[in-house]
Amino acid sequence: MLNYAALQKTVAKVMKSVKQGTIYIGIPSGVAPADPNKPWLPGIAEPEPIAVDAVAFTVERKYVNGDTIVATDLQITAPHPGFEVTLSHKLKIDGAWYSISALERIPEAGTAVAWILFARK
Repeated sequence: MLNYAALQKTVAKVMKSVKQGTIYIGIPSGVAPADPNKPWLPGIAEPEPIAVDAVAFTVERKYVNGDTIVATDLQITAPHPGFEVTLSHKLKIDGAWYSISALERIPEAGTAVAWILFARK
């Protein structure tokens, strides 16, 4: 039987050596105060960024379904960041924030080792 806790550490070590700069997973931080000049518009808080060693590239064709994943999305592979990633998280890549449109936890049950995240602006 695989030791997923040890595998999680191995994946994190490998990702450190192949990462492309720093990619951030943004944890939603609530609502910011409204702009005093436009009090009718709610403020938008910047997510709290958590750095992860990850790689980003154009989505692989096998994942494209035309709905939650489209050909122009980015596909990000990242080690488990220490918390469960959800669709409400954001990704910051090269200074721009992206929404997570779909995600795949590896493995699907038990101790998470890595994530494949699909993102778009």
